[in-house]
Amino acid sequence: INFYEISLNESWVAGMLKSITNYNLKRTVDPSKHDFFCNVYANIKSQRERLDMINNLTLYGFLVDKRGSIRWRSSGSPGENEIDLLDKFAKLLAEEVDNDYKK
Repeated sequence: INFYEISLNESWVAGMLKSITNYNLKRTVDPSKHDFFCNVYANIKSQRERLDMINNLTLYGFLVDKRGSIRWRSSGSPGENEIDLLDKFAKLLAEEVDNDYKK
């Protein structure tokens, strides 16, 4: 299972400062995470609405399977119950992946 971090920058100012922002992020993000970190500079309002991401200042977490189906989602600061559920669903998803490779 891979974890990806996606930074959504929808303002036109962020788009104009893209090269500076990317440079600073590259310096501050751990180099081992560079392949799993992505900046998006675009208006993705329709995609955010479909994913029910109504607050663009909130952190959203998704567990997505290989078909692109969302298996778990959360937003904001996670509570203990949410962390337990993520752990449970991630383990179930990992088992599914292992079973698919064994076939």
